[in-house]
Amino acid sequence: MPRDVRGIKVAAAQMGPNNEGTSREEIVERMLGLLAEAVREGVVLIAYPEMALTTYFPKKIRPDFDQFFETEVPPKALEPLLRRAAEARIAVHVGFCEKAGGKYFNTALLTDRDGRLCGTFRKIHLPGTKAPDGFAQVFEPYYFAHGDTGYKVFDAAGARVGSRSARIAATRRAIARSRSRARRSFSSATTRQARRSRSTSTSSVSVRARTRTSASWSAWPRRASRTAWS
Repeated sequence: MPRDVRGIKVAAAQMGPNNEGTSREEIVERMLGLLAEAVREGVVLIAYPEMALTTYFPKKIRPDFDQFFETEVPPKALEPLLRRAAEARIAVHVGFCEKAGGKYFNTALLTDRDGRLCGTFRKIHLPGTKAPDGFAQVFEPYYFAHGDTGYKVFDAAGARVGSRSARIAATRRAIARSRSRARRSFSSATTRQARRSRSTSTSSVSVRARTRTSASWSAWPRRASRTAWS
């Protein structure tokens, strides 16, 4: 019997870097632009990067980091974005820096299509070190406490949605690598088969199927896909 397979359209909103000194208002304007693209594409869930409201300050150790943290959930700065998304019936996953109970967290929130806050996730595995050691390039453990929310799954956008931080860029890179491997594999397999025989249909179909499978993950709006580590 055919399976009952349902799908939703998800957009990975790669923003590019947030430069030092850029205001939250300017950043949210860019986020609203990506949301408008998602609306035109018929997206149901849009996912923004971690720490979307700030520059990526953990690249170095600095004493003035309190300015990058929000004390409200959802952050007040995100109100225009979340309101517009709710009007467009789009669920939102977005990361920000949270200050709560004297601790600092790398947090992500998820809202449903009606704007309801489904919940938050506080990043658990923090890359880098607390102090320079001659090797570390980031210092997230210096700034953030390890998350205390555990890994959660929420009902949102008509699906079961898991919340994680810092996965969009990694997913995009994985997809790009998969496509590149598939193209190389297809090219070399076709060359070998052409030398042995005029019949290349078997290897071509299987590799092309993998290529299509990889491409199918990329159903997000066409926008600058630079990794946003800023």
